[in-house]
Amino acid sequence: MKTYYINILLIILAVNSWGCKKDLLNVKDPNNVNEENFYKTANDAVLGTNSVYGTMYRKDNFGWVYIWESVLTDDERWDSEGSPALYGGVASGIETALGSNSYVRRVWNASYATIARANVAIAKIPAIEMDETLKNRLLAECRFFRAFMYQRLLMRYGDVPLMLKLPSEDVLLPSRSNKAEVLKVVFDDLNFAAQYLPKEYTGVDIGRVKKGAALVLKARVEMSNQMWTAAAASARACLDLNYGLNNSYSDLFNKPGTENLGESLFEIQWGNSAGDFGSQINTRYTDNGEATTAPGGWNWGQVLQNLVNEYDNADGTPFVLGARDVRTDLTQYQNRDPRLAATINYEGSDYFGIPWKRTWTATMYGWKKYTISSAVLNTLPKGTIPYNWIVLRNAEAYLSYAEAQNEAVGPDPSVYAAIKEIRRRAGISNPDLPAGLTKEEMRNKIRHERRVELAGESVRFEDLLRWKTLKSALENKHLGNPGVNWIISNWGEFRYLWPIPQQERDLNKNLTQNAGY
Repeated sequence: MKTYYINILLIILAVNSWGCKKDLLNVKDPNNVNEENFYKTANDAVLGTNSVYGTMYRKDNFGWVYIWESVLTDDERWDSEGSPALYGGVASGIETALGSNSYVRRVWNASYATIARANVAIAKIPAIEMDETLKNRLLAECRFFRAFMYQRLLMRYGDVPLMLKLPSEDVLLPSRSNKAEVLKVVFDDLNFAAQYLPKEYTGVDIGRVKKGAALVLKARVEMSNQMWTAAAASARACLDLNYGLNNSYSDLFNKPGTENLGESLFEIQWGNSAGDFGSQINTRYTDNGEATTAPGGWNWGQVLQNLVNEYDNADGTPFVLGARDVRTDLTQYQNRDPRLAATINYEGSDYFGIPWKRTWTATMYGWKKYTISSAVLNTLPKGTIPYNWIVLRNAEAYLSYAEAQNEAVGPDPSVYAAIKEIRRRAGISNPDLPAGLTKEEMRNKIRHERRVELAGESVRFEDLLRWKTLKSALENKHLGNPGVNWIISNWGEFRYLWPIPQQERDLNKNLTQNAGY
């Protein structure tokens, strides 16, 4: 496993502070940092933990590729669909174990890079003489990230090597560990994180992962393993912390100065007060010559009519497309769930100060989330966007509680109440669901709400995986645009797991391959 044995002394890239000012990585002189003189003080422990956060900025992580997982679902089309490069193989059902530019390889590498740094910090921090509360908090942060990465690996590859020691002490050529063994570590880590992470942070620590994030992630893992009662309890524990929901849904994503709101449980801290260190979320933006106000867009993310049709009417009743011609009939956008306008650009909607045109993308749509207003556009360096990427937020706690509780006991009043809260904040005039729903009917309503509430936030792919509905979703993802046929018809059941990257197997003969590849 080449990736695991990276130079752990990349701690020199540790973030010196992590707060609302979002200072850049402070680089120490590599000649002054080594295994003998580091991890001696409390400040070293903070820097070592910050280095784990630093892996989130990798291009193979939230710096680029992970914000693109919507393209693997029925919400979005990649502009180079049919090509096996990057996301294309997985998105189109043609992925193999080979490929030097494979998304599959990038996710594997990035996950183990984070695990490696977390393991070093987890091994070294306990021996430091320092305040025990701070020590436990830092260990909790590192263990959260280790669990996050292992959960991501399990969902995509199944059994994976379990690495828990220092690189110099671990197995050189590991085999794949049983999923149950890895899950035990994930739950141990998340239980520790939920115990020792604080509810909130102040000052320079604003932006660190909160207690609620560990609980929501734990609920995700439990739901992925049909542990419904446990998942409901984890999500309920997060709700009991009273993070609440932001009054405005749109402000979470499309308004400067609204980062690290109370609803946010963990977000990637992009940019600083000088406008530096911006993310590449602009890769979602159109590169059409007419859309000259967009800051360096690459047009990779093209939202599908399939998702547009999912949003209810403004009064909460289901939207029916009927006989409308989606290419010309603009009435389809009128009186709809306000989350549609906050999430998706469509004909006539505001796009960096000019009206969006359906001719700009092959699908007629683009993402509204994480675009910025024209008022601040000219103050930014070209090609960089300072918006934080929200990884986990409290709205998911409501949705996870509703889903888990419904599966565990059925649609009791608490399930109705949780979904009502989400729909009320969205601005739906009648947020109540119909009374007397069966468990299956409520399940469908909850899945609908997860899709529209969390659209474009790289959540749906894992949802479709755990629901075992990814195959049917991909086979119907492009339906809705007359005259356009991008339907995926060759997606095999074995693709619920990705291949183990062949480059890793070439380096480590102990790694077996998943069936079908």
